[in-house]
Amino acid sequence: MVELRLTLLGKPLVTRDGVALAHWARQKAFALLAYLVVTRRPHPRGALADLLWPDDDESAARSNLRKVVAELHDLIPSHLTITRTEVAFNRESPYWLDVEVFERDIVLAPCQHKPSGSNRSFSWEQAEALAAATELYRGDFLQGLEVHAASPFEEWVLTEQRHMRELALRGLEALAEHQVAQAQPVLAFATLDRLLALDTAHEGACRHKMWLLAAAQQRTAALRQYEECRRALQALDAEPDRETEALHRLIRSGAELAPARAPSTPTPGQVLYAPLAPLFGRDSELSLIRERLQDPACRLLTLVGPGGVSKTHLALHLAAQLQAGDAGTTAPPQCAFADGVYVVRLASEPTVEAILPAIARALGLPAIEGAHPAQRIAKHLFGRSLLLVIDGFEYLRDGAGLLVNLLESAPGLKILVTSRARLHLQAEHLFRVAGLSCPQLQADAPGCGAEAPAVQLFLWSARRFRPDLDVSPDEIEHIGRICRLVQGLPLAIVLAASWAEMLSPAQIAEQLEGESSVALDFLQANEHDLPTGQRSMRAVLDRSWQLLAPRERQTLLSLAVFRGNFSPAAAEFVAGASLRDLHELLDCSLLQETSPGRYMLHKLLRQYAEEKLNADPGAAEGTRDRHSANFIAALEWAGEDPQWPGRQAAMTEMHL
Repeated sequence: MVELRLTLLGKPLVTRDGVALAHWARQKAFALLAYLVVTRRPHPRGALADLLWPDDDESAARSNLRKVVAELHDLIPSHLTITRTEVAFNRESPYWLDVEVFERDIVLAPCQHKPSGSNRSFSWEQAEALAAATELYRGDFLQGLEVHAASPFEEWVLTEQRHMRELALRGLEALAEHQVAQAQPVLAFATLDRLLALDTAHEGACRHKMWLLAAAQQRTAALRQYEECRRALQALDAEPDRETEALHRLIRSGAELAPARAPSTPTPGQVLYAPLAPLFGRDSELSLIRERLQDPACRLLTLVGPGGVSKTHLALHLAAQLQAGDAGTTAPPQCAFADGVYVVRLASEPTVEAILPAIARALGLPAIEGAHPAQRIAKHLFGRSLLLVIDGFEYLRDGAGLLVNLLESAPGLKILVTSRARLHLQAEHLFRVAGLSCPQLQADAPGCGAEAPAVQLFLWSARRFRPDLDVSPDEIEHIGRICRLVQGLPLAIVLAASWAEMLSPAQIAEQLEGESSVALDFLQANEHDLPTGQRSMRAVLDRSWQLLAPRERQTLLSLAVFRGNFSPAAAEFVAGASLRDLHELLDCSLLQETSPGRYMLHKLLRQYAEEKLNADPGAAEGTRDRHSANFIAALEWAGEDPQWPGRQAAMTEMHL
């Protein structure tokens, strides 16, 4: 059977049994062949017509498609599968495609399973295979091919070009690191030159070349390489990073550089988070989250909890641990993400359209252009083993489907999300984050609650303002009271502790036990490194309020009359809340399940909702009347028959 050979990287060329197919009656016939063979699936005729003749009416576009398909069939009949509705490339026919071999060998290369900057050295045979794969990249995908009046096809070509270029950069970078590690400067220089020809601002390649030149006593050439790198970065409105500047200073100082040693090439996201605050009382949560991420079935894990419960702090500490290679832990090696851990901050991203650009920035990709950013990111992620930590997704839940698309396109990808509300995706696994553990109300001995995580957080926060703070056992009791009043909510504890410079723990507790408006307005601070929405508990609750639909808001206001926990039946009687309504509030972290079938509002949230309820005196009075009627009915039921089976439930309802 006739063998077809397609070379599409660089200037395209198609040969049939070694003879070039140079004469195409229609350029779009070649474009169609390239599209069919690269996409690897059948396509409806209508979609192909729209791809190549988007400006023609349907009849004319389909007529043009028939002519092009006929030309292809005449040239390579055994390589096409044609039906009345679809056209496909016959993958059972003998063929060779450089794109297919290139993608496979780069993605499967051993270098792809080691983080950049680690030991990228591998066997001689593996290095030869990687070098052969990079040699297939002779230039951009379909370089020089011009297909007129086919903008969808042109957009597809641009997406493929970016993907192939990214793979080439990854392969060349790994090959160069191997050659440097093996003290092969001649091969390394050639590989680095190819890498810099593709990306003149690739700082890792610039550093390697600077080091090799300086080690070979070519300091002037090394300094010239630095200037070329700096100019390339300035063209992108950027400056050399600290590693590059440090190497530049070292070379200028005249220090001797060992030829066998080379600087590492960190990837974006490698240095993620240097914690400015310790993480108190979260060891068990960290361990459980790590276990969940080890589960092959868990690829999307959402940390759900109310605003101020430190979901972000927890997620970033975990990311830092994983990125550090699990140092100091007993986790098995397979827990590490070989290609890194990347943090995406969405707190300031106002629209769904901002999600993909934010992910691209975190991954170190250039600014996304064109109509297919998801496809470009997915291709960058394909074949990699990495974790995306996406913080603050609650306001962009309409874009949750984008995460599913990425997971489906990149088998080695896992995503850890923080959100005040669950994303409602089939792929989603939940991990609920609660407040910190507080001292018990009746301690065994004065001051014995000092080791409670909530108290430890208060003391650490207070000592930022009063480093000489030395609290007595009685003051520990008052700090425990503060922590219980805010139910262990970390942000509220930090905001309360910010008053330690002026007030004693007892005075802070008195403020929190005052009227609801006083307590809410008291919990605020002016630290500029806190996001605006977290500088006060009122701001946090305002943002959570914005998540709710009108019915959910009304339900929340009515539930504010319950001072303790309540049953679904009581919620329905007093607030008209169905089980679905309670479920929605639970999903938004605005309701807590205290025990099976019993729910309550966080005290600060209840105070906030009660303020809003009182703004409508008529509604407030009606709600409280129903609340009273519910308790009166419970008393009547309990009093009429001491043996009534529901008596205990009624007593529970009244907290007796």
